[in-house]
Amino acid sequence: MSSRLVLHYDIVSPWSYVAFVTLTRYVKLWNMEMELKPINLGYVMKNAQNKPPLTVPNKGKHMGGEMVRAEQFFGLKLKMPKEFPFNSFPLQCALRVLQDDHPTRLHSATAHFFQRVWSGEEFDLLSVEAVGAELKKWGELSEGQVGEVVKRAGLKETRTLLNEEAKKLVEDGGAFGAPWIVTTRPDGRSVSFFGSDRTEQIAAFLEKPYKGPMADGRPSASKL
Repeated sequence: MSSRLVLHYDIVSPWSYVAFVTLTRYVKLWNMEMELKPINLGYVMKNAQNKPPLTVPNKGKHMGGEMVRAEQFFGLKLKMPKEFPFNSFPLQCALRVLQDDHPTRLHSATAHFFQRVWSGEEFDLLSVEAVGAELKKWGELSEGQVGEVVKRAGLKETRTLLNEEAKKLVEDGGAFGAPWIVTTRPDGRSVSFFGSDRTEQIAAFLEKPYKGPMADGRPSASKL
């Protein structure tokens, strides 16, 4: 058995984006794969009886500065969308369909939507049809495949599945937010981590090298 890493994420979460980018760098260095699990953060928060950070005034104020520092530290664009938080439900439903129907395309699609949302440019992803239009721009599925993804993303069964998986992640896995990262060593021991700043601890648990946020030895992408 080899080491395993599972990232549970929602595109609406900037820290899910940071974790996705950082762990993508590290799984290459560690010669292992990262399994992606799209979730609905709203369902997770509801099942865990948790509150969004922006509902706490001081957390909301602090978040802006944290995002600026994260952008510099991790070397990625992290601009607050004009409308935030936004309803990511249609998008997460589409990604959940991709997980089942086109698993080899999920990483690329996830990267595309993270970049699209957090680039600072305007976007419309508030309906499955709008998500479908963006999937066509992404360009890695045929028009027929995009149509099928849109169709399934709009089904009640897909929404129910996301709710059931969120409930299981909370009740069985102890989750309360995103990103939620589950790591398993070759000896079978598993540990869950919450947040985008746990890579050093993950490396220690997996007994893998840690080389900073860029995974190349640099202390940061630029000065803070």
